[in-house]
Amino acid sequence: MAESLEPPAKRIKTQEEEQAEGNGVEENKSLLKRRKCALVIAYCGKGYMGMQMNPGVPTIEGELMTALWKAGAISEAHKDSQNKLGFQRCGRTDKGVSAARQSMVSAINEHLPEQIRIIGLKRVSKSFNSKNACTSRLYEYLLPTYVFAPFKATNMDYRITATEINRIQALLNMYKGTHKFHNFTSGKKPTDPSCHRYIMSFVIGSPFVKNDLEFVSLNVEGQSFMIHQIRKMIGLVIAVVRGYMNDDAITQAFEPPQTDIPRAPALGLFLDQVYYKSYNRRFGDDGVHEKLEWTEYEDTVSRFKDEYIYRHIIETELREHVFLHWLHTLQLHDFYKSRQDQSTTHTHATEADSHTAEADTLTTEADSHTAEADTHTTEADLHTTEAGESTEDQTDAKTIAVADSESKI
Repeated sequence: MAESLEPPAKRIKTQEEEQAEGNGVEENKSLLKRRKCALVIAYCGKGYMGMQMNPGVPTIEGELMTALWKAGAISEAHKDSQNKLGFQRCGRTDKGVSAARQSMVSAINEHLPEQIRIIGLKRVSKSFNSKNACTSRLYEYLLPTYVFAPFKATNMDYRITATEINRIQALLNMYKGTHKFHNFTSGKKPTDPSCHRYIMSFVIGSPFVKNDLEFVSLNVEGQSFMIHQIRKMIGLVIAVVRGYMNDDAITQAFEPPQTDIPRAPALGLFLDQVYYKSYNRRFGDDGVHEKLEWTEYEDTVSRFKDEYIYRHIIETELREHVFLHWLHTLQLHDFYKSRQDQSTTHTHATEADSHTAEADTLTTEADSHTAEADTHTTEADLHTTEAGESTEDQTDAKTIAVADSESKI
């Protein structure tokens, strides 16, 4: 008898089997091919302990990793492991994110605080490195215009003139080009090649009034910057405008002698833009990747800056008078004393204290009553010193917190 050639009847799957298969698809999402993408993030770091992840304390990256995980952009296994994720101030996302880019950005933002926003997302090459591929960075420094006022006119009613703006611009132009910025950072010698930095532009913006106080922005673009460099560049310009130093002090600061330059407050400084010109020329038109330009988001970024960053800087200045307090220390600054001279002075002071201590010991042996008086005086001096150190620590902690809130990025 011939066997039937008809295929066996298909067995209908039960509801439980279909649900099991569906769960399997969900479980295998982590096996999808990943694509490296660049995220543009805007944030105001007030209330956070900096940008970089730090277990046990709130950070910008900590919020970002959690939001990426909740939005389904990364797996839970990668949420706490940036090395596995390939994170370089940007991240990898599952396949299909690029096609649904704006919906993914919205999904991530739903899990972020209002002061942290993902602005845009673009696919990049596998070899892309957000730090090394950056050709230049643009920083903005927002400050009250009264810092440029004559000594007797330093008050909240001060309004900067066009003549003063032109003079400030002429001073800022002195920074353009390649120079040795050893005097504008810490721990660098004039012979250190890393002190050579290239400044592309340094521009003063148009002043504006907010809450009866006038502000202005200084915008500097350079290939890269050293620690404290921008704040010292601005601090020196303020010192020149206020008459503490001559106009040629900027060009002299590029010379080998090490000079102690005042450092403007951290409040007001933030990273505004990063540029990838070389990357864009190589990959921007290859049909797969996009140019890392964000002009389409300028309105969104501008609104965020006004609502969070500018507001934080302005409200802090109105409440705490950060720049006014800094100006009081500026007039006490010894602009023409080198850092080496200050170190030598400190050494001599220490030696003098040592000789004084020896004299006190001899006096103690000769006269116990005098020694007791000296002891009480020493204790009083000790308490005064401790109080001074405590004040300095509070100021440093506050400055660090403000610096964190301005970074920028």
